[in-house]
Amino acid sequence: MHTTFQDLMREATRLTRAGRLGEATRVIQRALGDASAPATERRAGAAGEVLEGCIGEVLEGCIVEVPSREAPAAPDDDGAFIAGTHTHAGLSRDHKLYVPPGAAGRALPLVVMLHGCTQDPDDFAAGTGMNARARDQGFFVLYPAQSRKANPQGCWNWFKHTHQQRHRGEPALIASMTQAIVARHGIDPRRVYIAGLSAGGAMAAVVAACWPELFAAVGVHSGLAPGAATSLPDALSAMRGGVPAEIV
Repeated sequence: MHTTFQDLMREATRLTRAGRLGEATRVIQRALGDASAPATERRAGAAGEVLEGCIGEVLEGCIVEVPSREAPAAPDDDGAFIAGTHTHAGLSRDHKLYVPPGAAGRALPLVVMLHGCTQDPDDFAAGTGMNARARDQGFFVLYPAQSRKANPQGCWNWFKHTHQQRHRGEPALIASMTQAIVARHGIDPRRVYIAGLSAGGAMAAVVAACWPELFAAVGVHSGLAPGAATSLPDALSAMRGGVPAEIV
């Protein structure tokens, strides 16, 4: 990968983890704008290289791989961070759930957070600081985890047509996981929200569009809109500012 691009992606990751999302976005835009023509031509001209070597870097456009960290066990007054697994229609995904202190018997809100490529729930929770906000303001946070078997770079498959429809694929799994958490913990069904970063942002937009009755609002950072891509080539083009012919 081009050295300058890599350095900018690392800087964008640092800014994101520090909560400086506006600055991170500007760094990402600079990185995509400064990528050299020869590098772009090599990616466009060698499909195998794109699929095997660059998919995480190109589709994510924001996150570089960082060491995975296990969240330490929290004392009761900080709430709890619980691991689990959910299965729906033959698909299974792990997840982490933050339960705020004093949640028992209260119909609290829920925010579903979808991580970006190369991340996991612990990375995303640490980088966003969402658990601290949930503790202070009183809401649950659900972090679904993408499987590396489903995508080697840990990206949500927002760009595949089989994962863009209601009752199918990853959107249906995420919606089912959300409904199960709402029922199990007595969460207020009128205050369920979903958000995501980059690949997770794109998937959050897809899930919210497929299940509008489930989510009160959606937040998307550095992610593309539903319909921006229905295949890997479409996704690579859209990440560089192109628009698929069918939605022009």
